[in-house]
Parts: sequence; structure tokens; C-alpha cells
Amino acid sequence: MKRKVIISAIALLIVVSTVAMTGCSMFFDLLNNTGTTTDNRYTIDVTDLEGSSIAEIVAANTINAAVLVYTNNATGAGFFVNEAGYVVTNSHVVATGSEFFVKTVSGKEYSGVKLIAHDPDLDVAILKVNTLGETFDYMTFDTSTGLKFGQTAFTIGNPSGKGMLFAKATIANPSLSVTGKVDEPYNSIYIDSNINHGNSGGALINADSKVIGVVYGRIESTTDPNNVYGLGTAIPSDVVMKYLDDHSVSYYKAQATA
Repeated sequence: MKRKVIISAIALLIVVSTVAMTGCSMFFDLLNNTGTTTDNRYTIDVTDLEGSSIAEIVAANTINAAVLVYTNNATGAGFFVNEAGYVVTNSHVVATGSEFFVKTVSGKEYSGVKLIAHDPDLDVAILKVNTLGETFDYMTFDTSTGLKFGQTAFTIGNPSGKGMLFAKATIANPSLSVTGKVDEPYNSIYIDSNINHGNSGGALINADSKVIGVVYGRIESTTDPNNVYGLGTAIPSDVVMKYLDDHSVSYYKAQATA
């Protein structure tokens, strides 16, 4: 009887250990979405996740695909949507420019960037970095449908041309009309983050390191003495993906989960 009890105890210990290890692995896979998304080629290794905050993980997964966007008379931000050097930014960043430049977080700058298309009503623009065989890290899109109040998000921008800055935000309202926007072609995503000149065109990213929007402005009133501060707006990712589709520009989208 004693021998059987000892063997049973050992077997139970093995089962518990296996479940614990599997659960831990599943947790980290879920955190980094490695179990459902295989198109993010620069996702950090699961072993690097222990001890890291969500913000650190998201930053590590996206920062190399973020860029600063310059024209001869404006400054903004953007991000690569594929390895071929296509960049998304805001129309108002590039609309009045005649020369376009892109700079990566590593400091590498590209001149002679081509403006592929821009739409002032949507406030979306597509640029193309001209390179010879070079490939780029890129960000992966996720749908903006189903965003929730209070959801954690992050922005990468270039406020006032100071350089690349990564910031945490919260979804203040996932879909709200912006009064005064031309024909209001979509409801904007509101975030509780201080958006400044130069943040325009930067990615709005969820906790799975996927793009859910493109930052384009902030809510403020110059005529009302009770000015509104600390609220930014973003174009829903579904609007941006459709614009890329309309111009036959490839991009990557997270696989839908059940």
C-alpha cells in the first residue's frame, strides 16, 4: 500500500508540473499573440517576456517599424505597413509638401520618398521609401471593430519634431463623431492621451502589438474658455486598411480568433 501511495504521489507531481508549465507557456503565448498570429516577423521571443510590462513588450514589437515623417514644411509620424517600404501617415502631414523624408528609430534617414496617394477627407496618406533590395520591419493591423471603453492602447509619435516617443493611452470612446470634420466619413477613436503637433500619422496600437488606428489630431477649443485638453483622435484601422486596398498596397492583418 505504501509503495502504491508513493508512486501515485510521484505521478500526481508530474501531472501538476506539466500543467503548470503548459499554463505558463499558454499565458505568454496569449500575451504576445504568438498562438494566433504568424505574420509579425519581428515579435520578440517568448523567453524575453518574463519580467516585462505590457508596454515594454508592445514597444519592442513595434518601435522598429515606426518612422518620423518630414516634408520641406511639416513634421509628423508614420509606420511601415509591409517589408517593401510603404508607409502610412496623415494626409495633412504631406498635403502641402514637395519633398518627403522618412527617418527610422535607429536614425537612418531616407530622402526622395514618393507620395503614392493621400485623401484629405479621410486624412490618410501613403508614402513609398525608394530602396534597392532593403526590407523593413512592419506593423500588423487589427480590426477597429469591437474596441472597448477603457481598453489599453499605445501611441508612437514625433511631437514637435522631438523624436520618437512611445506613450500609453486609454480608449476613451471607441467610436464618436467629430464635429467639423469634412463630411465625417467615419467615427473617430478617442484616446486620453496628449497629442501634439508631430504626433499626426503615428500608429495607435493595442496590447497585442497590433495597429487599431492612426492618430490624426486632438480635441481643443480656441473659442470656449473651458478648453478641452488631454484628448486625442485616431482614424479607425478598418478605414486605413480599406484605403490601402483601394490603392493595391499590401499589408498584414492579425488572424481572427474564435
